[in-house]
Amino acid sequence: MLERWDAALRDLGGDPSRRDWLSFRPLRLTREEDWSDWLAHLMGDSRRGGFHRALFDGHSASALPALPPTTLREIPTDEGHRCDILLEWPTDGVHIEVKVGDRNFAKTVPTARAIQRLRPTVTRHVLLVPDGDAADATLDSSGPSGPQIAVLTWTEVARALRKCLRDPEQDLAWKAWAVALCGAVEQRILQLPCLGSLARSEPATTRSLAAFATYLNLLEFGDG
Repeated sequence: MLERWDAALRDLGGDPSRRDWLSFRPLRLTREEDWSDWLAHLMGDSRRGGFHRALFDGHSASALPALPPTTLREIPTDEGHRCDILLEWPTDGVHIEVKVGDRNFAKTVPTARAIQRLRPTVTRHVLLVPDGDAADATLDSSGPSGPQIAVLTWTEVARALRKCLRDPEQDLAWKAWAVALCGAVEQRILQLPCLGSLARSEPATTRSLAAFATYLNLLEFGDG
């Protein structure tokens, strides 16, 4: 699978797992705001809206416009809340809260309500969290009339990025940024190893086998 990915991404230096992204410093990756900046840029710059459609696959993505959205960051509300990312189309919109280490998930509900009052076309709300926090991130939105909040994980982000990296419609400039974010997500957030630095003779451990299984899942999903 890695050989196939190396061939498919030859123009980008091969599969992102081959490089060490833990020491990547051209852009900041130390705060949640930095990750939000990357995601907002790639969603707004993706051809045919491919990235947001791949990311929200299985989360009502089929009803979203197949066009790049207008992306906005840190939108304030009258109630004092700020939404991390806002994707807008003329008649639709998505509000995204991005979590990397902060586990204050409950504030997503009042933020979602405030955004709906501020932007009536924004009726979709997403909470993006590390995989280990997904079970704790399910929120009570106070009945069917409240904002419905879908929970996404960073593994789903990596899958969506890989799917778009294989999409011939995406231009090389977009893919260059996307391959960097994909590698950073996999190694910094999902804590997967840099495969290019592993010796073939290195003994397998429970952790390394689990990491390889996760990598295989990502490679197979993105190859489809």
